[in-house]
Amino acid sequence: MTWIDFVTLIIAGYSIFKGFRDGLIHQITSLLGLVFGAIFAGTIARFLEPGLSSLFRSSPHIVGTISYLIAFILILVGFSFLGKIIKGFVDAIHVGFLNNVGGAFFCALKWLLVFSLFLNVVERLDSHEWIIKAETKQKSVTHNFVKGLMPIVVPYLTSHPDSDKTPGNANTQPENIQQPSKRHPSNRHAAI
Repeated sequence: MTWIDFVTLIIAGYSIFKGFRDGLIHQITSLLGLVFGAIFAGTIARFLEPGLSSLFRSSPHIVGTISYLIAFILILVGFSFLGKIIKGFVDAIHVGFLNNVGGAFFCALKWLLVFSLFLNVVERLDSHEWIIKAETKQKSVTHNFVKGLMPIVVPYLTSHPDSDKTPGNANTQPENIQQPSKRHPSNRHAAI
């Protein structure tokens, strides 16, 4: 076993425990909170900036950053509150065990995807294999499995810039499309 295997086991073990404890509802709402927070915090921050500018006599850069952080935290808290409300309904209809098992699976998958993204990015940038040695990859039990997770979600990670089949390459042509046949000028009327 290599360090990749140990990291994979730690991530899987901790995330299964945390996901089982928190449940699927909490895992999904926390992920949605992060996504929506990243997307919409800037919009909400514009509404907060005038009030914060009057409270703090500071540079617009600092006020803008503080208002973004406050908006981001408000969105996270809102989604957390929403998750607790939904979890209350789930507990009331007695499917709490399914919520816990789903949370364990979802949380483990989420963090293994993050580790897969890390491995793919490092290996793409580290062409000389200084960070992750070839020997480490070969001895690892989990390397190929974990590395293969993210390209399923983001196929871009499996394409290489020097490949002839990359998007945007002028010479790229699907293999199953035949070139139109050139007709000899004397056979021009035969097709009509």
